[in-house]
Amino acid sequence: MQIEARTAADEKPFFRSGQVFDALARRLASRGTLEMTHGDLERLLDKEGRELIRQLLQDHLDLRGPGEARGEVVGARDVRRPHARLRERKVKTIFGQVLVSRTGYSAHGADTLFPRDAELNLPPQLYSHGVERRAAEEVVKTSFDQAVTALASNTGAAVAKRQVEELAAYAARDFDTFYDGRSADSVREAARTSEILALSTDAKGIVMRPEDLREATRKAAAKRTHKLDKRLSRGEKRNTKRMAQVAAVYTIAAFVRAPEDIVTELGPTPDTDDRAAVPRPRAEHKRVWASVDKPPRAVVEQMFEEAKKRDPARNKHWVALVDGNPSQLALIKRAAKQHDVELTIVLDLMHVLEYVWKAGFALHGEGDPKDRALGQPAAARDSARALQ
Repeated sequence: MQIEARTAADEKPFFRSGQVFDALARRLASRGTLEMTHGDLERLLDKEGRELIRQLLQDHLDLRGPGEARGEVVGARDVRRPHARLRERKVKTIFGQVLVSRTGYSAHGADTLFPRDAELNLPPQLYSHGVERRAAEEVVKTSFDQAVTALASNTGAAVAKRQVEELAAYAARDFDTFYDGRSADSVREAARTSEILALSTDAKGIVMRPEDLREATRKAAAKRTHKLDKRLSRGEKRNTKRMAQVAAVYTIAAFVRAPEDIVTELGPTPDTDDRAAVPRPRAEHKRVWASVDKPPRAVVEQMFEEAKKRDPARNKHWVALVDGNPSQLALIKRAAKQHDVELTIVLDLMHVLEYVWKAGFALHGEGDPKDRALGQPAAARDSARALQ
């Protein structure tokens, strides 16, 4: 059911909302509704209840009025805007579309200013911040087509695919500015966080459309020939991705273990099954981000800048967790030297084990029982003792 927006002639605030509520209450009490199943009732209330909320929002906006300025309106560069004119704009919210009446103040050669827009923090585009947030949440989980369907099903906003793509990009526009503005909070938190400051970075390949590949990769992809019609054969998946550099920064309490303790976690043995599990410390104020646009060096630099905010006095023990990639190691070491940071580099154990398996295959061949022994905790503990 669609109710027209309340006019200035209506003296009672939320009069239209009351009409919608009364109509919905009468429908719920009708003979046909009393015979509905609970599923039909849910769908009815989901649709009509959303319209009731939309009308409440509309009535609230009407109650606030068009926002006439009490004094002279002066914009940037001291430009006065003496001409006032009542205008309306549509805003598509998660409940449905509403109409906002606001007074615009203009001057020749200057942009029109709307005090009510600023007071409500209205977005420049048609869709509300709520719709923008829902669109961003959906596109990180699924495809744009499925995001369009989810928005139509779960909100009162029907958003086309192109607009969903634009909203997702628009939602990320202030990413760097947002985290730059948290510097003061990071300094205040520094004294209350644990003694280890952990940094980590890695790269992840993302399959891209051909037009979004970097120029060199796109040219290489254009030269590629396919051996099969229906699928890619081995080696033909190259030149289809762009690398996103991922970074993480967090603080964490120390967790002292012996090499045997670490290896035992990979697979308990009969002599360790009864050992009481020691609770591990949890990461504090963890921030994880990635960029497919910025080069790896810029992301690593951003990672160190974030870490410096967490420990401006350099009182913590800085640790970098890596997977052994030589180029990433070089970037981390260079950044640590530039920022004059004493950094402990920790190689991820799971990546080390991959190299151990490769060594076993090279020495014995795949499937040899001696290779399987490499993965057993007892054998791994013997190797750990030998390294001490």
